[in-house]
Amino acid sequence: MKHFLKITSTALVILTILLSINVTTVFAAPQKSIADFTVKNVSKGIRISLKSNYKYATYVIYRKASTSKYYEEIKVIKNLSGKSFVDKKVQSSVTYNYKVSAINYIVVDTKTNTITRLNTPSDVKVESKTYKDVWGDDIFVSGLGKEYVDQLLNSQITVLSWNKVKGAKSYNIYRAKVNGSKTGEYKKINSKVSQIEKNKVADTGVVSGMSYKYKVQAVKGKYKSTLSKPTKSYTFLETPRLASALTADYDGIKLSWVVDGYVSKYEIYRKSQEDSNYKRIKTLKGDEILYDKTTCMLNYVDKNVVLDTRYNYYIKMYVNNKSTRSNTVGVTFQDVDVIVKVGESDSTYKKYYDEIYNTDAMLLPVGVNRDVTFSSEDESIATVTKEGIITGVSAGETTVIMIRSSAPVIPNPEPYTTYTETKIKVRVLSE
Repeated sequence: MKHFLKITSTALVILTILLSINVTTVFAAPQKSIADFTVKNVSKGIRISLKSNYKYATYVIYRKASTSKYYEEIKVIKNLSGKSFVDKKVQSSVTYNYKVSAINYIVVDTKTNTITRLNTPSDVKVESKTYKDVWGDDIFVSGLGKEYVDQLLNSQITVLSWNKVKGAKSYNIYRAKVNGSKTGEYKKINSKVSQIEKNKVADTGVVSGMSYKYKVQAVKGKYKSTLSKPTKSYTFLETPRLASALTADYDGIKLSWVVDGYVSKYEIYRKSQEDSNYKRIKTLKGDEILYDKTTCMLNYVDKNVVLDTRYNYYIKMYVNNKSTRSNTVGVTFQDVDVIVKVGESDSTYKKYYDEIYNTDAMLLPVGVNRDVTFSSEDESIATVTKEGIITGVSAGETTVIMIRSSAPVIPNPEPYTTYTETKIKVRVLSE
């Protein structure tokens, strides 16, 4: 009997050890099976990414729209064969709550996360439009010359548009420079665009002759869509602004124009009062283009002209194989600069004043202030206003002096101002 009890006691000890080992194995499951999970908008839906060190757990993903009362099971992942899952059955502008449960034997760990679905902007287009096309006729302040305003209204700007994204409160615009086959880094340029419509902007930070690509992102609060596909490479060409055609102090007609950027060449076209068509008279490249540091203008002097003949001009600007044409200006080449009758006025230099000096920052380089003053040497022959309007008083000839000054907005350690004097010969006729 004692022997039997001894065997039975031994058996119970062994059984207790085995049960202890088995129970220990069952309850060795970790107390937390999910380290974290994230949700993110992607092009085809919302991506749920699981992060866990316990690959043998079973993960169940649940979803609940903000308008629903209950969660629904949408995915079961076993053994973490894939660490992420894209929920494609979502709608833009709807907020979703996600819950992931990790089941590891008898331990269940659950976490939740929230996101608002935003579709990726589509059909992104880049186009060249005029100011007039985009904003109409009333976007410039009064007081500028009509020809100058018309010129600006017809100048080119870059317009970026895309399909509206439901639920988006705003958009981020990204731009990259393109050099041949190489595309640079995309940078956010929201501060450099002007809003036209909710899904349309004008990029005011482009440089003529440079090529660009764009991407767009929808935004609602802290939630963002993925970036759109990049647009095709787009080259911006600014319209050259032919500001004036003057004869003062030159053995010919001086043309002045403004344009910034990477220009391959300029072509000068002219038509006299006897010609029926414009003819190309000059092609300018590189060092042939005269740059006036005082006025910050590009210049060309046409010396092949005849006295008392009127000429009209325009220029064409080329960037690689693309071109754009300026406005047209005209002037009569004379042995004097202004011919006016008694009691009548000439606004040739008023136009010059308006279009070069009394204009907005679009024509001025960064960091430059300018001023221009006029005076008549003999006011009994002709007078001149501060804007350059010359009026005949009595028959005869006199000279009007135009002084131009230029100074930096932010002074250098030694501030400086430069002055240029132009003598305008005036002839006043009695009739």
